[in-house]
Amino acid sequence: MNVDIPADDVLKRLGDSDTMWLVDVRSVAEYRAGHLPGAIHFPFWLLPFRYKVLGAAKDKSLVVYCEHGPRAVMARQMLHKRGFADVRCLRGHMHAWRRERRPLVTGTEPGVH
Repeated sequence: MNVDIPADDVLKRLGDSDTMWLVDVRSVAEYRAGHLPGAIHFPFWLLPFRYKVLGAAKDKSLVVYCEHGPRAVMARQMLHKRGFADVRCLRGHMHAWRRERRPLVTGTEPGVH
């Protein structure tokens, strides 16, 4: 399985939470500054302690992203080791998403997961 998913594929599936969950692993400030529509906020540093919150997504595709990639890659590996079968990283992450002027949601408070 390819560990990256192209932004065009994600864009086509926005709003389809029945099959795909978007997981933003950046900081609160980064999330507020702009995130993908429908993304849940799950700071990278919380994953080792609270990954079970994502348990309802074990049979779904998880797309994780950060600003440039390192946190998302580590999050993908962690989740895969915890039994999440289909975990991929957004190709180009937020940096490319923003540069390509794709839809963003700004200024919203993330829920604590």
